[in-house]
Amino acid sequence: MLKPSLVILVLTLLHLSQSSIIDEAKAKLNNLYSLVLGNIQIAENDFSQYYTDLNVYGHNIYDLGKIEIETIYGTVIKEIDQLEDLGHNANVDVSSCTKGQKDVINKFRELFENRVQVCINGKIQEAASLLKGSKYNVDVTMNSVHRLDHDVNVCGDSILCISPILTKINLATISLPQQIKTEVNNARDLLQDLKVMVAECRDNNVADFTSFVTSLVAIIANCVNKIIPKILM
Repeated sequence: MLKPSLVILVLTLLHLSQSSIIDEAKAKLNNLYSLVLGNIQIAENDFSQYYTDLNVYGHNIYDLGKIEIETIYGTVIKEIDQLEDLGHNANVDVSSCTKGQKDVINKFRELFENRVQVCINGKIQEAASLLKGSKYNVDVTMNSVHRLDHDVNVCGDSILCISPILTKINLATISLPQQIKTEVNNARDLLQDLKVMVAECRDNNVADFTSFVTSLVAIIANCVNKIIPKILM
C-alpha cells in the first residue's frame, strides 16, 4: 500500500503534468491565432497592392493605346488630305471618293478607343472578383483556429482529449500560413495573366483599327487614282 505522502506526490505530479499540457495547448493556440492573423493581414495588403498595380497598369495601357490610335488616325487623315490635294492640283473633283470618309474614320477612332477601355475595365473587374474570392479563402483559415480553440475548451482538464489537439495545433502552425501563402501566390499568378490580357486589349484593338483604316485609305486612293488618269488622258 502506498504511503499517503507518496500518493500526494503522484497526484501532484499528475496535476502538474496535466496543467502543463493544458497551458502549453492554450499558449500555442494563442501564438497560432497571432501567426494566422498576421499572415492574413499581410495577404490582404498583398491583394490590395496587386489590384492597385493592375489598375495603374491598365490606365497606362489605355493611355498608350489611345495615343497609338490617335497617331494612326492623324496619319490616315493626312493621307486623305493628300489625296484631296492631288485632285485639287489636277483640277479633278474626287469628292465621290473622299466625301464623309474622315467622319467614318473618326467614328471608328472613337469606337476602338472605347473598345480598349471597355476591355481593360473588364479585366480589372475580373481581377477585383478574383481577389475578393482569394481574400475570402484567406480569411476563412481563421475558422480552423476557432475550431481548435473550441476543441480545447471542450476538453477541459482531460489530458487524453488535449494531447491530440495539441498535435493538431502544432501541425496548423505550419499548414495554415502555407495555405495562406499558396492563396497569395495563386492570386499573384492569375493577376499576372490578367495583366497580359490587359496588354492584349490594347494590342488587338490598335491592330484592328490600323487594319481597318489602312484598308479604307487604300480603297479611297484606288478610287482617286482611277478618276485622275481618266481626266488627264
